[in-house]
Amino acid sequence: GLDAAGEVVAVGESVPHVRRGDRVFGSRNGAFAELVAGRTFVTMPANLSFEEAAALPTVGYTALQALRDKGALRAGQRVLVIGAGGGVGSVAVQIAKSLGGTVTGVTSRAKADMVRSLGADDVLEHGELRLRRRVRPFDLIIDIASDRSLRELSELLTTTGTLVMVGPGRGNWAGPLMRIGAAVVRSRIGTRRIEPFLAKPNRDDLVVLRDLAESGALRPVIDSTYPLSDVADAIRRVESGQACGKVVITV
Repeated sequence: GLDAAGEVVAVGESVPHVRRGDRVFGSRNGAFAELVAGRTFVTMPANLSFEEAAALPTVGYTALQALRDKGALRAGQRVLVIGAGGGVGSVAVQIAKSLGGTVTGVTSRAKADMVRSLGADDVLEHGELRLRRRVRPFDLIIDIASDRSLRELSELLTTTGTLVMVGPGRGNWAGPLMRIGAAVVRSRIGTRRIEPFLAKPNRDDLVVLRDLAESGALRPVIDSTYPLSDVADAIRRVESGQACGKVVITV
């Protein structure tokens, strides 16, 4: 468990930004628990439930930093989100739209309608992405742990486009390096940029996510909820690859 939302029951002397009784959300290892201590928490969006707020931090950091920082997304650019039906992907579609991107999501047939409901301008099933003649080149690709080759993905980019690989899968050259902690690995194919990427939790980005949620531009997608006693079943649900959005533990 990396994320949590709840009510503050105690505050240390060096924590000025929240108070006892505040409803907060954030990230901390060991969040599958009744009580969680940590510094990376801020007051949660007023219009979200605890379950929705708990579903947001890690996927939100990841999508926001991939699009804004690594991808340098600008309004009017074409964005491809591979894995748009999962936790990171469903948030990435919404943030990309809020930043002015024209968004195509790639997901399974079962999740296509959900991705459209998030604002995607177009949705492709995984097999359709290989039919490149149907697809105009993209300025930015966010590839969430897929097993596609760098060559295949680079051919979907404009000549100056950027590929951001979020936790590259085993089929990509950067996978082993990412697993041992080399989070910044850069390569180029022609003038295209390829950026492996792991998110960095921080309170400033939590505030950005909170503001997006309160404005209505972002809402976490919850696939299902499980009680704390059924954590193993919840993890199996995630591992199945069938979850639409996030799986949440309730306490």
